[in-house]
Amino acid sequence: MKTLIKTGLVGALLAVSSTAMADWSGNIGWASEYHFRGIFQKNSSASAGLDYESGGFYAGTWAADVDNGCFED
Repeated sequence: MKTLIKTGLVGALLAVSSTAMADWSGNIGWASEYHFRGIFQKNSSASAGLDYESGGFYAGTWAADVDNGCFED
């Protein structure tokens, strides 16, 4: 019975530790001239991104302010 309890406790700790390793990161940037695929878009442009990583799972997004209030993402 003690072995079963210890095994369950170790399993629970491993499950919690893997979720504790999740990581968020973000970025911001500014470019004096913004070109998309070689085509001039805007004299200055701000950009930002947000990423999430946990174990083998990764998700992220990125956006940039381009001409006429449109966004590239």
